[in-house]
Amino acid sequence: MRKPWGERKYGLTFLYLLCFVQFGALLYDPLDQIPTATDKREGYGLETRISTLPGEVWAPCQGYLAARAGKQEFAHQAPMWDIFRCGDEETRTLLEEQVKEALRAKRFSAILLDSELLQLPWFERELVRSYEAKRRVFSDEDVFWPVTGRKGRPEVFYVPKVSLDPDRSSRPW
Repeated sequence: MRKPWGERKYGLTFLYLLCFVQFGALLYDPLDQIPTATDKREGYGLETRISTLPGEVWAPCQGYLAARAGKQEFAHQAPMWDIFRCGDEETRTLLEEQVKEALRAKRFSAILLDSELLQLPWFERELVRSYEAKRRVFSDEDVFWPVTGRKGRPEVFYVPKVSLDPDRSSRPW
């Protein structure tokens, strides 16, 4: 038995509405997701600066930058947060001690963070004791911002604090 016209009308209306929404999606322009020429230039410039630094560079928020610059990658902040919030105690303690020891030993010639506010509160004391915010990454506040996802960009280079050790006196800063 055929459905009465009134019931079919609702089905057709729904079908037309779906088609309208699908055509509306064509208004989305994926070209808006491509970085500007300025963003690309600044990104390549940052990559070059990182590659010329001696030693290891830790970029816990954007580890891909160190990797693109030919440096070794280290722990990213997101899984570190997971371990500190939800990990078992043994793993958490091991990770915490390894990172604290690396900071105390000034293992990294630079640490690249999103801001002067620390993203890794468990290591604040060691970072502040051993490193100092030395240099802003970008002079222009409008460059190198992601167009999708979390709105964060590298902001500050932390470098080892100067010691009286003459071997640590030659830095590119």
